[in-house]
Amino acid sequence: SKLAGLSKRHFLRAFSESLGTTPHRYVLSRRIESAKQKLARPSISITEVALESGFTHAQHFSTTFRRVTGLTPSEYRQSLHA
Repeated sequence: SKLAGLSKRHFLRAFSESLGTTPHRYVLSRRIESAKQKLARPSISITEVALESGFTHAQHFSTTFRRVTGLTPSEYRQSLHA
């Protein structure tokens, strides 16, 4: 909000109107999309995928990934190689 020169409230409203989601959910969706691409490479561990995608803990990543996609990171990875 500071970078845009807007109050937090105005920034949140403008962001949500423009993109149809909150800034937090937008960032989270970008992290999950990044993780999906990384999970396609079996040489990278799920913990590495979590850290490289901006999550600080693998457990938080796994929980969030499952909530968003309906699959655990391991299940998602297996579905890519099935």
